[in-house]
Amino acid sequence: MIQLGCFLVAAAFKTDALTDLAFGFNFVLIAAVTFALGGTYYVRQYLVTIAVVLWGVRLASFLAIRVHAPHPHPMSTHPKP
Repeated sequence: MIQLGCFLVAAAFKTDALTDLAFGFNFVLIAAVTFALGGTYYVRQYLVTIAVVLWGVRLASFLAIRVHAPHPHPMSTHPKP
């Protein structure tokens, strides 16, 4: 639902910045919710949750930096014919 809401706002403003940022933070949210609702707390669950949270923060920050960079990222441009 978060991704859909961000998509609708981004579509209204014709930008991908919000959806890229929300994509990374959805990993963080899903990891936290599934950890909290799991009911058991083993060391591996802590480690996997921490790893997914770190990955989500890294992904969101990378996408945010790429979107706000003064020059477009070479991988995000369409190839020239």
